[in-house]
This record gives sequence, C-alpha cells and structure tokens, in this order.
Amino acid sequence: VAYLAWREGTSAPKALLASLPVWARGLKDIVLGFPAACFHRDTRKVLVDSGKTTIMLMFIIVNALLFAHVLTSERIPQTIT
Repeated sequence: VAYLAWREGTSAPKALLASLPVWARGLKDIVLGFPAACFHRDTRKVLVDSGKTTIMLMFIIVNALLFAHVLTSERIPQTIT
C-alpha cells in the first residue's frame, strides 16, 4: 500500500481503499476454502499418510543419534585410527 501510494503520488488512505477489493477477494477465498479443505474426503487419508512419514523420519533420525552416541561413548573412531 505504501509503495502504491508513493508510485501513484496519492495519499495512503486512497491507496488503501484502492487495494480493498484485492484483500476482500483473498479473505473470501480463505473463508470459503478452509472448510472445504478440512472436510474433503481425502483430508483424513493425507493426514494419516503424512503422520506415518513423519514418524518414520523421526525414527531414522533418533536411531542415527543413538548410533552416534554409542560410537562416541565406546570410542570406536579412536580405535579405528
């Protein structure tokens, strides 16, 4: 809005009123699109699949951290070199 007011040489309230339809259209899309996205038939499946993927990745990361801890506590790198 400030850039528009500076570019056009108008006042800020006039530029704000000029951009109001764009804001209203975006707000309308959010208000109408959010319930449709929440209650879509594929939403539950997507959430379950993303949860499974997240748990698998966390499991891999935790096991890598545990493996690194065991290696360092047993001083394996020092015995190899």
